[in-house]
Amino acid sequence: MPLPHGWHGSVGFGGSYNQPIAWIVAGNFRLSSSATSHKGGYPVPPHRIKVAIGDFPEDGIHWRIVRRLRLPDRLSAQHTVQMGVSYWSLTRRVRFAGRSIVLAATFGSRPNARLRALANARPTAVHLLHP
Repeated sequence: MPLPHGWHGSVGFGGSYNQPIAWIVAGNFRLSSSATSHKGGYPVPPHRIKVAIGDFPEDGIHWRIVRRLRLPDRLSAQHTVQMGVSYWSLTRRVRFAGRSIVLAATFGSRPNARLRALANARPTAVHLLHP
């Protein structure tokens, strides 16, 4: 996932039933190199965005097959409060390139059209290496 100036990322690898899995986390704020291993997610500062892509082996899940990764088109994001901190998030589960993909964007402030477009630019920049 290409990252523009001011964005930072972290990649975590693992395995499931002898199949590789990975989590890619990027944010327009400083992330530690271990951001993918934070239990309960990595905190997102106000007016910032964290985008995560979980890549799992195809396992028969009946998720929609897509040729391009995009966040959901819903106008509203889910609002949650964890330990007194508000977060807004968008999540989408799809099948892409024979893999099960979980896309998630977490906003440190209520998302507006500019923040949603900025968050969506990250997963849409992901392309197949071997179509």
